Amino acid sequence: QDLRNMNLSGADLRDADLRHARLDLANLEKARLQGANLTRASLQQSNLRLADFSSATLVAVQGWGMFAQGAQFENADLSAAYLQFARLSGARLHHSNLRAADLEMTWLSKADLKDANLSDANLQEAKLGESNLAGANLSGSRQHYANFQDANMEGCTGCPTTWDK
Repeated sequence: QDLRNMNLSGADLRDADLRHARLDLANLEKARLQGANLTRASLQQSNLRLADFSSATLVAVQGWGMFAQGAQFENADLSAAYLQFARLSGARLHHSNLRAADLEMTWLSKADLKDANLSDANLQEAKLGESNLAGANLSGSRQHYANFQDANMEGCTGCPTTWDK
């Protein structure tokens, strides 16, 4: 699916199958993406401000809001987005803006968050094991019970100092 440069602001894309979709430079501000499958989708430089990826239930897997394993979110604006319970394992989020995003209970294991802005984000109980946080900014983020095991935190601002590398 080629949806590059599309204006999908406020679109209802709940439970949409967007695997391998090209959404680069798309405007998805305030879009409803609960239960959407974005596995290996490309959302580079997309506007996802205030987009809602959260979900109370899913038909296939209860409790998980979005599937985006291996998705490309480089330089995307996810500021203030709702990503609770999303699966972003292995996603590439280089230079992405996740300022004040709600990432509570989100799976970000093996995600590449190099130089990402996670300032003021809610990372409570997020799974960031083996993720790359090199150069990331986590200033002011809520990190209660977040898992950073074996994460690369080189040059990270606001990363916890108690985790072994």
